[in-house]
Amino acid sequence: PATITIETELKPQATYTAPTAKNLTYNKQAQELVNKGTSSDGVLMYSLEENGTYSENVPTAKDVGNYTVWYYVKGDNNHNDSDKASVEVEIKIGITDIGEVTAEIPDDTTDISKVVLKRTNETIPGSLKIKDGQILKLGENEIEYIFTPNDTLYETVEGKVTVIVTDTIAPVISGVDDGKTYNTTQTIT
Repeated sequence: PATITIETELKPQATYTAPTAKNLTYNKQAQELVNKGTSSDGVLMYSLEENGTYSENVPTAKDVGNYTVWYYVKGDNNHNDSDKASVEVEIKIGITDIGEVTAEIPDDTTDISKVVLKRTNETIPGSLKIKDGQILKLGENEIEYIFTPNDTLYETVEGKVTVIVTDTIAPVISGVDDGKTYNTTQTIT
């Protein structure tokens, strides 16, 4: 009988440097989720689903949340495909930059509802308010504020600002001294 010998050359599996998760924060834009991996044995392929469609393009996402990026190396003519692997990525709540907060108040009032708060950066719409339960007195006051963005994908900001309440109404002192009546305006410094 004739003997047939078939020799096959096994190709090695493709090797690679794995993609790494990016440190992402919400910014209203679609963002690449990973730093690309590399391989000299083929092309890295990516997908947001283990059994989904894979592409050479790094997946992107816009919204706050956790994502799993699946990848493998599609081997070249000399290498087999690598096994699938994944990396976890998070897009965190956006950083809210409201700039510097200042407070203005009309002279001669300790009515906290009259305080006007302003911020130097108004690119993120939202509400800047004084926290409840605070009172003002004459002189220097430190009051707490809270900024709540309209878009819940940005963080709330809390802080403190100084308010100086000035008394500009000088008291009038009147009375009798040595039998003489007088009215005198006193300046308080």
